[in-house]
Amino acid sequence: MEKISFTAACLMILFVSFMGFVTENIWLAFTKGYIDNRNMHLPFLLGYGLLMMFTYYLLGLPTNRTTYFLQAAVIVMVGETLLGNLVEKVCHFNWWNYTWLPLHINKYTSVPTTIAFALIITFFMDQLFEPLMEFFEGMADGSARIIAPMLILILTIDLSHSFYRMYVDQGTYRTWYISVHEKAPALKQP
Repeated sequence: MEKISFTAACLMILFVSFMGFVTENIWLAFTKGYIDNRNMHLPFLLGYGLLMMFTYYLLGLPTNRTTYFLQAAVIVMVGETLLGNLVEKVCHFNWWNYTWLPLHINKYTSVPTTIAFALIITFFMDQLFEPLMEFFEGMADGSARIIAPMLILILTIDLSHSFYRMYVDQGTYRTWYISVHEKAPALKQP
């Protein structure tokens, strides 16, 4: 793949950040019976987009899917463990906890979640990254050159605000919550 423009990289980060938001809410809907704002005002999880671009710059695109999958699994395990422990130490709460899952490695990572995320990353990088990036490169000369970096800045502010609120409140920052079935836990008001 040719050199990626800054604008196209921003567009990819935005796309994957939105897909991360959707993915987490699908997981919540199936495991806990609700969806919510995932600590953000906007429906984007910037960490997912940044992680995908980091993975691209670190590993490139898959040439051997098995090796790529294993490398992606290590990135997922290390990333989840570092982020979970950082939030626990700084904000004094567990942002998520996988101890209820079989084969959990620690509170913040497990074999099933690592496999799932590594499979998603490997599939995305093998099948979707290049065609999406070509599409985004086609948009890079237009107004996206201004809009995409501005949106990244807005998402960075949203993420910073989220971490500030989690630090101050020592808990998650929820602005909306929708139960998707009757067994979902009731919303706890701050």
